[in-house]
Amino acid sequence: MTPWRQSWANEVRGSTFFALWFGLLSAGGTMAGNLQAWREDLLKRLRELCSHDGRVPRLIAEELVARSAWWEGHPAGPVRAPRHAERIDGDERSWFVEFGANSFLVAAAVRDCCQRIRQWVREQQALPVSAKSWERLAGELHVIVRGSIANYRGDTYSGYGRGAQGKLVFGTQAVYVNDFVSGLAAYLKTPELQAFQGRAAGMAAPREKRRAKAPSKPGRAICPQCQCEVSASKLDSHIKKRCPKRTTVQIFAAKAKQRSKQIVKPIPPLQLGPGMVICPRCKGVVRAENLKKHLGYVCQNRKKRSVSVLPVAKEATTSDKHQLQSPHGDDEAVCPWCGARMKKLRLARHQAKRCPKRPQSTSNTK
Repeated sequence: MTPWRQSWANEVRGSTFFALWFGLLSAGGTMAGNLQAWREDLLKRLRELCSHDGRVPRLIAEELVARSAWWEGHPAGPVRAPRHAERIDGDERSWFVEFGANSFLVAAAVRDCCQRIRQWVREQQALPVSAKSWERLAGELHVIVRGSIANYRGDTYSGYGRGAQGKLVFGTQAVYVNDFVSGLAAYLKTPELQAFQGRAAGMAAPREKRRAKAPSKPGRAICPQCQCEVSASKLDSHIKKRCPKRTTVQIFAAKAKQRSKQIVKPIPPLQLGPGMVICPRCKGVVRAENLKKHLGYVCQNRKKRSVSVLPVAKEATTSDKHQLQSPHGDDEAVCPWCGARMKKLRLARHQAKRCPKRPQSTSNTK
């Protein structure tokens, strides 16, 4: 081989090796960047679901309970019981729902699940995550939810309802662990976690729609919404008022949720017509010419008139220093008309001429 051909071959080999090395380096950098972006995105959703100090928003707690609560003792079989979300008590760090003597600790379940997911995210080293890792995480979350039940003394169970096939049964009510974890996965936008819930819980999700059954007795009918057997004559009343799945309840819930999101508008100022004024006491609208009468007799906040008691006329008093005094000795007497004290010898003369309260004579002398 000539020298120029040898040099040309060496240059080609060097450029090819450099291209391969640069391609592998850039691919590794891209994979590391994708993994970091995936971690940051998932950790951000976890902060929205539960903060680092353990605060869970009430809206999230209500949505998870409404999604996972079921009525096991319903005549038509297990049906959803979303109204249990209205019975949530506590605060952002201690949301719970009472089911008889036991309580489902919603905030504790969400907080412990989010803490485990944060640790799991930091343990991942490459994308895509293996199916076994997702399955292992789903099983750990189910164990955490089962341990979030407390008795009447506040003691938690190590694993409540292990033999209930993915349910936390409380009498006729139950909480489905699959639905609870599915709600967490929906908030985190991780469909891979939802794919392994049935395998981790050992059961499939319950079916909401069941086959229509025939009435057991003549004169009975089956409600088309809740599949409950009622009297045929009361079917319309049941559908309109008593059916748990009636349309009016769903419409009312949707309207209530929509109203809660609306901004409260301020009340416009009151515009009065001609000749109308506002009462300064009860803030009612009255006519201007009737305002005085309204304030005196009609207004609810009018001043109540106090009943005036006429003072009792006092008896005329004299300037005598010894008035209304009792005698000191046997030779003294007191005038029964004016109460003056004097000697007994002067009493008759005093009563005849000097007493200011002596009775006037009724006889007229001419």
